[in-house]
Amino acid sequence: MVKTVATEDTGTGDLVEKLHSHREYLTQSGKFLERRRERVKTEIRKMVEERIGAQVKRFIEGRSSFNAMVEEVVARKKDPYACARELTESLKRLR
Repeated sequence: MVKTVATEDTGTGDLVEKLHSHREYLTQSGKFLERRRERVKTEIRKMVEERIGAQVKRFIEGRSSFNAMVEEVVARKKDPYACARELTESLKRLR
């Protein structure tokens, strides 16, 4: 830890030095790239999930049977898991 008081400009130089030192450590150890790689993986994965989610939403809501399924679940004639299974199977057949 580095004690700083910004209003008195105390310790800020030490803080900057420690930050540079830590970044150098991360770079030399390979941890900087490792962390960056994980952030990029997460970012790409989230983008793909969002796009797939939007496509699935359009697919589901575009089906005439979807509203009927909703009504069956509301009336307790069908469980939501069965509906999800049916819709998932419909998606699989599109491949």
